[in-house]
Amino acid sequence: MTKLTYRILLSLFTLCLIPVAAAQEATDPAMVLEEVLVTAQKRVESLQDVALTIQAYTGEQIEDAGLKSTDNLSQLVPGYQATRQIGGAVPYLRGVGTQNGAMGDEASIPQYIDGVYMASIYSTITYFNNVARVEVLKGPQGTLYGRNATGGLVSIVTKDPVRETSGQVGMSYGSYDTVNANLYATTGIGEYIAADIAVTYLNQGEGYGDNLFTGGESNYMDNTSIRSKWLITPSDDLTITLIGDYGSFGGSIASDRAPAPGTYGADGQLIYGGCLAGGGTPAECTAAAQAGATQAPADFQDVFANFRNFSGSRQWGLSGRIDYSFDALDFVSLTAYRHSDIRTFLDQDGTPVPFVDATLPRVEKQFSQEFQLLSNNDSKLAWILGFYYLDFKPAYEDFHLDGFLGGGVSSLNLPVSQYTTSYAVFGEMTYDFTEQWGLTLGGRYTWDERTLAGQTTLGFAGGGSLSFPAFDVSTKWDEPTWKVTLDYKPSDNVMFYGTYSRGFKSGVYNSVVTGPAPGAPVNPEILDAYELGFKSFLADGRMRLNGAAFYYDYTDLQLVSIDAGITFLRNATSAEVYGGELELGYLLTENFEINAGAAYLESEYGNFSCTTTAPNPIGGGIVTETNCKGNDLIRAPNFTGNVGAAYTVPMASGSFKATMNWYFNGGFYWEPDNVLEQDAYNVLNAELSWTNADGNMRIRVFGANLTDEKYYWYSNSGGLGFQISAAPPLTFGAGVDFYW
Repeated sequence: MTKLTYRILLSLFTLCLIPVAAAQEATDPAMVLEEVLVTAQKRVESLQDVALTIQAYTGEQIEDAGLKSTDNLSQLVPGYQATRQIGGAVPYLRGVGTQNGAMGDEASIPQYIDGVYMASIYSTITYFNNVARVEVLKGPQGTLYGRNATGGLVSIVTKDPVRETSGQVGMSYGSYDTVNANLYATTGIGEYIAADIAVTYLNQGEGYGDNLFTGGESNYMDNTSIRSKWLITPSDDLTITLIGDYGSFGGSIASDRAPAPGTYGADGQLIYGGCLAGGGTPAECTAAAQAGATQAPADFQDVFANFRNFSGSRQWGLSGRIDYSFDALDFVSLTAYRHSDIRTFLDQDGTPVPFVDATLPRVEKQFSQEFQLLSNNDSKLAWILGFYYLDFKPAYEDFHLDGFLGGGVSSLNLPVSQYTTSYAVFGEMTYDFTEQWGLTLGGRYTWDERTLAGQTTLGFAGGGSLSFPAFDVSTKWDEPTWKVTLDYKPSDNVMFYGTYSRGFKSGVYNSVVTGPAPGAPVNPEILDAYELGFKSFLADGRMRLNGAAFYYDYTDLQLVSIDAGITFLRNATSAEVYGGELELGYLLTENFEINAGAAYLESEYGNFSCTTTAPNPIGGGIVTETNCKGNDLIRAPNFTGNVGAAYTVPMASGSFKATMNWYFNGGFYWEPDNVLEQDAYNVLNAELSWTNADGNMRIRVFGANLTDEKYYWYSNSGGLGFQISAAPPLTFGAGVDFYW
């Protein structure tokens, strides 16, 4: 740890002392912030009592911020980056995340829904409808969650059904012929059962842009999801929870791509070659290539693809949870199965020429089982013991690339699977050895095995093909992870804590094998985290102020290089990440609440060789090797922040409510060579609604990205050039909701 790092951490920790002087006991219950309950430690606790950096939001707060799905969650959680990549989610938190969206890999910031780990990146885009709350846990969660939670995780908790019949139905219409309909209903069935159903339908009838080559549309989406939860309580000691869900998601968001401004598409290389063959000079042919190559379209949302890009999935899942209370402990069993069918058709080069086109049919199956034993008394010692098992079976049914792949190769056909089997045992205990001091110790041991099996066939431009022998290889890893936390509570409303923890992300194979045999897998990632934080209630309970400072020692980062449409994994040797965060919730009046957050981040890679891409003057990119030591980590903005407000005006005829959320991102680099950059940007969302006096009807108007900021969902570079995928533009609409 550098001297500068020590000084930054010491300064931030000094700031943490401010709440001690200001802490007061709350006196007016009507003017106190609502208590937020979380399950970050596998039991229900108050957010302010957990010695862990968590940002948690209720479903109402998420709606107030104008967020529709988890890929907008970064606008509410500073330090968190949530973007899409060819139909899947690519989350980053405090500079930690996974570039690779290929089959078999998993995110370093995993997502859990009602306690179930979502292994597939295509399962982690969730549309909000029946959400009770969303919890973002920051820092390694290798003890209680493990399973690649190197930099943290996102936990979505849906509403529990109730026996009293109630519900909500709503519909809205907005920009780009977008129809959004939602239904949530709950009721009792018999004496011991409560059940609910949640349905979300979103259809964007018109794309954000146009495909200027085919005449069709670009950047469109169409999503439907259904989820039902059944709560069975045959006795006071036993609760059985059954959940089923189905989702159909499709479109071209983050699949449609165009050349970055100031660069030339890879089709310029064909123009250049044809010009030379016709007798032109290199200078003449370079000018011809630049004149004829695909360039950034005038409209940010438009593309020039040679066919309609599409990435879609049909997913379904079942889970069953058993909670049984004994005299001194609780037993929990959580069983889940998930199945996804994914179809992707992608113009990799983003030009009218079929330079590299991909067909990626993919099936993913997941089974998981977790057992927990938890203490359930009010003693000074709280503990949990557990066992976890995962069987994850993703496979490309027929990974197929066609085009100019180099070396005379015109096609690559690769049915391949990468199966994962994982076991883990874990435990954690918290002991309050005085009223003010507490100690938490946790540990987990994980055993992972990856198996890669398939066969590669190459097709050649002159005709003929070559099939290599089938391969079937596997590698095992095992690793302990841990957490040590010391917390101090000088008063009921203030807590300080310090944590040392370790995170582990399993090794993984390159799923695309272009030769006779796969190479060795990349090594597992290891992250050691040191964190100081505080939590406080101030201003008579009207203000919640939480903050943290952290330092990460990050080794064997798993990074990707992309060339000719093919992803290659490699390890970076090391990286250093440090920074600080503040979160504020303030109830100014009974009807006016603001929420704000800010995150500062510094990061740099250690000594390692990475690929770098330079613009090719005849189109595409020139890929070489460089040393990335000292470069910023990818998707790690130095500063992010948000300010949200909700103001309600009570009236005899009902009430008006105005909400807004402003998000700022200071910009970041998309790749380790720090060439392709996302500039700083702002996103402003707002809504104005009226609810009648009976509370059974609401009318609303809303807008997202009101300043029409132009920023990227996804961006990459390689031999096919520099490419960008546009994030959604300004949208607005109106809707009505009915409650019963």
